[in-house]
Amino acid sequence: MTAGAYEQRLTGLYDWLSRFNLLMNVVTFGRARADLTMHKTLQVPRELEEQYAGPDRRLYINDRALEAANLPPEPRVLDAGCGFGGTIFRWQRRLGGAFDGFTLSRVQWRLACREARRRALESKCRFYLRSYDDPIEERYDAVVSIESLVHSQSFPHTLRNLAQALKPQGKLVMVEDIPLDAAEGDPDLQLMRQHWGLATVPAASSYRAALAANGLRVVHDVDYSEGFRTMAPRRIAQLEHRYLRIHAMLPLAGPRFVLSAFLGGLALERLYQKKLVQYRLLVAQREN
Repeated sequence: MTAGAYEQRLTGLYDWLSRFNLLMNVVTFGRARADLTMHKTLQVPRELEEQYAGPDRRLYINDRALEAANLPPEPRVLDAGCGFGGTIFRWQRRLGGAFDGFTLSRVQWRLACREARRRALESKCRFYLRSYDDPIEERYDAVVSIESLVHSQSFPHTLRNLAQALKPQGKLVMVEDIPLDAAEGDPDLQLMRQHWGLATVPAASSYRAALAANGLRVVHDVDYSEGFRTMAPRRIAQLEHRYLRIHAMLPLAGPRFVLSAFLGGLALERLYQKKLVQYRLLVAQREN
């Protein structure tokens, strides 16, 4: 698949998932922008349950990433795969500074731009409809990527491009579902690739090799997998059967995108149950 065709498919996937996410926020929380994040919801420590109640629970990993990044005041930050801008708005409120966000989704881009205007942050939080694989002219104190690198068409190229966007001593902050090397060949990893239309799913060794090749030293590495609660295997099997049947009958590409995303998510849950994947927060610092 060409780079253009891959990006076009990814754009469609994110547009439809974004619409569904906004709809579910209305159904669940009574407002379309109940939160501005699309990544998974983790169980939080009991002492923090009140602080991260309801839709704010998704912000827990954003805050852990910000804490681990240990950035200077008023930093210059890029969010590579920014979604609706939830991480950008959260971090900017805590640190100040100037933030750029890249997304391929027009739905995400429009909402993020509207939210920046609503908050009077247009000069501080800027959003661009573009790929994180395109050449990046700016240099940043940090580049953050939460659950977006898995969609890279060429992981080594993406890592190199993001590393080059860092200032000396700048930090690459990543949160991802990272398969163990032992997951290669597992049928659920293949199903996840198939349903999400992924070019590849980089394993732990691929991260280590790409970071080292680009002069990045890991300064923080924490596994948050215990906070991800999976469904019972029987329930996963029931949902998979139901979604596959509905997927086969749907005439429209958009709803099929959403169901394919759910099917990939079910395969990912089985990988977690087999302990073949970890939800890790990595911070790597550029040495020069």
